[in-house]
Amino acid sequence: MKKKEGKIKTFSALEIANICGVVNQTVINWIKGGHLKAFVTPGGQYRIYSECLIDFLQQRKMKISEELLPFVKEKRKAKKILIADSDKNYLQQLKEKMEQDYPDYDIFTSFNGFDTGVLVVIKKPEYIIVSENIRDITLEKLRELFREDKSIFPGNYKIIYVKDKEANAPAEMAEDLSRAVDLILTKPIDFSKISAFINSSLSIM
Repeated sequence: MKKKEGKIKTFSALEIANICGVVNQTVINWIKGGHLKAFVTPGGQYRIYSECLIDFLQQRKMKISEELLPFVKEKRKAKKILIADSDKNYLQQLKEKMEQDYPDYDIFTSFNGFDTGVLVVIKKPEYIIVSENIRDITLEKLRELFREDKSIFPGNYKIIYVKDKEANAPAEMAEDLSRAVDLILTKPIDFSKISAFINSSLSIM
């Protein structure tokens, strides 16, 4: 069976205490003090992403243990998400939400089609979230993003297309759009669908 290399690694407070040679309460104090980023599981336990732990250690010039070295390498190759929306305020809110949900990803933004195309070529994101209010990204341009030879827009990425509102588009147009993108959502965005989509695509990488 192929190894799921995209699986995100997290650590418990106790695991980090053992790695750093401190007691569990010290790690909890780091978290509560805002020094070490963590999230809380439904069961009330702290979990820390590998990237957050590595950032914490590097910022304080603490030794990176041998068991963490694979995650340092993984961090250097962080996956990327490009978000394109012409509403700059909404774009910033969406970026902050994605940074919160995916702290180990590099998040880039664009508010027009030209910059979006440039960033696709330069950054080669794994995921592109593009809103229909980017008027210069037409259905033809979306198809072009998926040219088989990738001569214009190289990279292996998935496109999430966000409609401003639900509308009954002609069947042929809706079918063309569904072939040009991987996932279609409508504002307000259901972020659980983005999470499920990213997790499912990681499982087959």
